[in-house]
Amino acid sequence: MRCTTTLLLCLSQTAVVVDVVSSLDNGLGRTPPLGWSSWNYFALDINETLFRQMADAMVDTGLAAAGFEYINVDAGYLTKTRNASDGNSLIVDSSRFPSGVRALSDYIHSKGLKLGVYTDLTAHSCGPGPGSFQHYERDAQTFAHDWQIDYLKVDYCGNEVGR
Repeated sequence: MRCTTTLLLCLSQTAVVVDVVSSLDNGLGRTPPLGWSSWNYFALDINETLFRQMADAMVDTGLAAAGFEYINVDAGYLTKTRNASDGNSLIVDSSRFPSGVRALSDYIHSKGLKLGVYTDLTAHSCGPGPGSFQHYERDAQTFAHDWQIDYLKVDYCGNEVGR
């Protein structure tokens, strides 16, 4: 009897706060982004074939049908330098990605999946490639328009970002 009385006393002194939340009914954000990223297992040991195989596996195992839709390329797909002759564009490592990122993106999209890539806020990424510092607009154009990327992971592995 005493436990019940104490519980009722605690409940009677508890304020209930209810927040009203509104959202768009557009299907976005119902789950976290579901997919696969190369970093945790493969780190820098990646290539185009790996991502094509993962996309195939995502579909073949039923993960895509269950809502897993992203195949994310992490650090290791770029060369160490930018292409100074064309406005400092990113250079994809052709020994690892011989068809280029756009061809990989087209393949991933043909499977009904989405492709993500990696960049860094600073001038240096966590891998061998450059970061996007001082090239944000150029890189955004590359990711969104040239490569048709659906997801962008942005890291912070350096210290030269201006405020």
